[in-house]
Amino acid sequence: MEINSEVIHKLVDALFVEPFEGMIREMKFDVRKSATGRIFVDIHTLINDEVYRKSMSKDAAPEGGFLAIMKMNERLESILKYLPISEVDHFRYLDSSEEDMQKWNQLEF
Repeated sequence: MEINSEVIHKLVDALFVEPFEGMIREMKFDVRKSATGRIFVDIHTLINDEVYRKSMSKDAAPEGGFLAIMKMNERLESILKYLPISEVDHFRYLDSSEEDMQKWNQLEF
């Protein structure tokens, strides 16, 4: 089986559970292969800033805010361990940031 963004997307859709519902608006996966055959994956995640900020409330504590982002990264990496991937990098973009949205809209895979 060839590892590509479609395969990763299907696996993540089937197994990933968000730390806070609605926090992730969209994910994009960039899969690269080295000359030696090693596979590298960049995970680009568009974060709903409103839900992210709500996750920092007293009601959501102690697992909100940056800890929710860390938990999301850990969950994604544990899912991708089912595939022969050498390295995973995470990139996050807030939907409330004009600069982040420009970067997000320029992503092409």
